[in-house]
Amino acid sequence: MLATLDVVATALLLLDATSFFQRALLFLNITFVEIGIRMQLDSKLPNVGYQIKMQTILNNSFFRLLGLELESSMVYYLTHIRGWSVEHADIIDMIAASISLVHAIFMLHVYYKDKRPPMKRTSAPKQVGKPITCSPQMYGTPTTATPLLLPLNRQGTSQNGTLDQP
Repeated sequence: MLATLDVVATALLLLDATSFFQRALLFLNITFVEIGIRMQLDSKLPNVGYQIKMQTILNNSFFRLLGLELESSMVYYLTHIRGWSVEHADIIDMIAASISLVHAIFMLHVYYKDKRPPMKRTSAPKQVGKPITCSPQMYGTPTTATPLLLPLNRQGTSQNGTLDQP
């Protein structure tokens, strides 16, 4: 919906530069709709100490609309006060519309570039084996458990000569 509003706002530059009041009124109406969307979404977004991606997109859209409004008023000033021709104003409008559309497409790319489909499970979940239990030899005093903790030599006996059982 936000992208549609931006395209409609950019299309308003097709209106003649001499009809500044109509352009400005429609720009401000679209801006108020975007402010309403912003207020609706901000209530559902998490409160964090930084700007999340959706807030960045909303801010860029809002500032783009304000820039288009300023461009429209500048073109009106140039045509009515400075005496520029309407053809020159139309060229400026087309340049501003092109920049606005490129910026809108870039913002859509920024928003959707990290959107990935959910990952598919490639293997079955691992089955948890039987719980590891301690051997009966490990219970008792540290002196009875000591031979089990000594490293084994090649014959399977511990360093003190007793036979270790696995």
